[in-house]
Amino acid sequence: MKEIVRIADQLRRAVEGDAWHGPSLHETLARVTAQGAAARPISGGHTPWEIALHIGAWLSAVRRRLGGRPVELSPREDWPPVGDSSEAAWEQARGGLDGDYRQLLESIRGLPENALGNVVAGRDYSTSFMLDGVIQHTLYHTGQIAVLTKASSDPRREMLRHTLATLAYRGGKALRDAPTGFAGFRAGETTRTAGEILAHVGDLLDWALSIAKGQETWREAEPLPWERGAERFFAALGTLDARLASGAPLQASAEKMFQGPIADALTHVGQIALLRRLAGSPVRGESYFRADIALGRVGPEQSAPRREFD
Repeated sequence: MKEIVRIADQLRRAVEGDAWHGPSLHETLARVTAQGAAARPISGGHTPWEIALHIGAWLSAVRRRLGGRPVELSPREDWPPVGDSSEAAWEQARGGLDGDYRQLLESIRGLPENALGNVVAGRDYSTSFMLDGVIQHTLYHTGQIAVLTKASSDPRREMLRHTLATLAYRGGKALRDAPTGFAGFRAGETTRTAGEILAHVGDLLDWALSIAKGQETWREAEPLPWERGAERFFAALGTLDARLASGAPLQASAEKMFQGPIADALTHVGQIALLRRLAGSPVRGESYFRADIALGRVGPEQSAPRREFD
């Protein structure tokens, strides 16, 4: 095997996968949400997001050095700051990192074999030494990201957050495309309307947040018009999920939070789905086991169903 081919293969394994040591950079980042990427479990240390941007900065710098440019990174270029910490921004950051990697990989594959012995512009080491170094650098920081992510994660919180994502997915399906006037629909004279149930779900999520903060408070809100009630539902989910993802101490156990407000909210979402059928606007059944439900995805934008049935 030619040395150029070997180096390109090592970079590919380090970033994409099939590496001897374990998870690659891509595999490691795929497990990290925007909240997890922005978390700082070690005071004064870097976040996984900052480290990912730092990896990309050096993949790009090495590619430019291969072109003969004596590239120097300023402190801001070396450790680019994180601005927007939304899921969309995290996806964009990961996409940019992947782009930096693929450009470097193509540059390496285009090198002649004898270029590996060339001295890098402005440096006292060879191209081969630099390429081995950037692969080692990528693996080193990938390990840091894995450790930081594990340090800031709690399996019980993760399960609770997945339950919130499930609630968002199922709730979104029950709330979406409700018929006109559905907020006032009720199964019987003594039962709650759909709008009252939706308001109660919002109350439950607000209650859960107050429990998490150690400031347990129950407030009963007035029902809102259907679309505004749905907005409140997703906003409350997002606030609670962000609290769970932040690493801030929970003032009640995850088990207690599940058995109380979260399980209750799931029950009431099921009631709304039942009322949709009674109102003549049924929600299609689905194999939720197959659904694409992702940690941190708690807004109205959800994946398309994978297997529905009537």
